[in-house]
Amino acid sequence: DQLRALLAAKAWMLAGEAAGALGWTGGDDVLETLRPLLGHAEIPVRIGALESMARAGAKSREDLLAASALVNDESPQVRAAADYACWLIAGRFAREAKKADKAWDGDSKIAARFLKHLDDPDADRRMAGLRVLGSLLSEAVKSAELPGLIASRLGDEDPRVVQDVVSRILSRRKGKVYDEELAKALKHTDPKARTLAAEALGGREGDHVTGALEKAWAAETDARVREVLTVQLVKHGKEDYWAQLAKRDDRPLDIAVRQTTEALVLLNAKRKEALDELFLWADPGASQRAGNIHAVVWMTILGGLEGKEHPKLDEWLMGFLAGGY
Repeated sequence: DQLRALLAAKAWMLAGEAAGALGWTGGDDVLETLRPLLGHAEIPVRIGALESMARAGAKSREDLLAASALVNDESPQVRAAADYACWLIAGRFAREAKKADKAWDGDSKIAARFLKHLDDPDADRRMAGLRVLGSLLSEAVKSAELPGLIASRLGDEDPRVVQDVVSRILSRRKGKVYDEELAKALKHTDPKARTLAAEALGGREGDHVTGALEKAWAAETDARVREVLTVQLVKHGKEDYWAQLAKRDDRPLDIAVRQTTEALVLLNAKRKEALDELFLWADPGASQRAGNIHAVVWMTILGGLEGKEHPKLDEWLMGFLAGGY
């Protein structure tokens, strides 16, 4: 009612604030109130409606279509608000669509609206496009259909864009063509892009994957990225890379990084004895040793043990709980 009064009084700035605040209320009719405001003539009202729809949990295709109609608005502030709203709505829409139909595989019609973002001179807009496309592009795009703009973004001048290409597009899609693009990203100048590519590629299968990881390990100059590559190679049965790494004197100074690598190596090793070694290495009963394990490493270990079976697992977990770590 207050929003309607502000709109009637043409108090546009206050109406925009009121529209934006509606998203926090959780009312059942919020989205019905907001949708008509997306076409309002005043910029503050359109921005408020977009922000509020994102906050209110909009997740329907109707809502996504309505919000995406504003990504080319004349106002840069409205365009930014639309990009952000579409990112959140697209993610929810994709999750709901998959729940309703396991065969659902993207929405190419709406995705097409965001392909032009990838050629925008503004890096933030390129990233905004990738965020939405990560939810809406088919997860099984064939080689011939791989959008050239996306592949070309691996050479983007802004490393954040490259990171988003790797994490939001390439890592979420299976197929040799994506493996090949990830292998290219392993050579990028940005260490975080190489790290994301290594982690994504490590989850794939095939000799071509192992070969790409081995080449990257041999060429890697960043100590932290080399730690990540080592873990991924161990996943592929190449434990000799851990032996090589353990002997090096140029490993990261951060104890948490080194400990995390050792924990992940033992969690991902193919050897049957690896978990026995992990329980010895992180024995909660050995208070001095356990007290020197970094908190983030404990979390890594506990997460990595989920779903694993071992006769000593329950005993180890009880010791961990009793230790109060």
